[in-house]
Amino acid sequence: MNLHNQIMNIQYRSYAHDDDPLVASAYALGHYDARHAAAELALKHDAAIEEALPVLERLVDVLNDVGFDGWCTNSVHGEDADALVKLLRTLKSL
Repeated sequence: MNLHNQIMNIQYRSYAHDDDPLVASAYALGHYDARHAAAELALKHDAAIEEALPVLERLVDVLNDVGFDGWCTNSVHGEDADALVKLLRTLKSL
């Protein structure tokens, strides 16, 4: 199940507001609005990822061609090198 559907399936919990119907109604409406807004954001995020994947795949190919792992190890040190190698490995796994 994708993130949009997970958000849309978040259940309203009425137990805290059962004693006041106006508060319960306002809470339910807020839950509905927030859930729909969050799901729309998730769809936009998913679309951006889908758009970026071909570019990232090409980047991985180019970085592999120039030996990016070795360059990181030899030219960049410490946490920066670790971060760059981790990024490349993440991109390779896509």
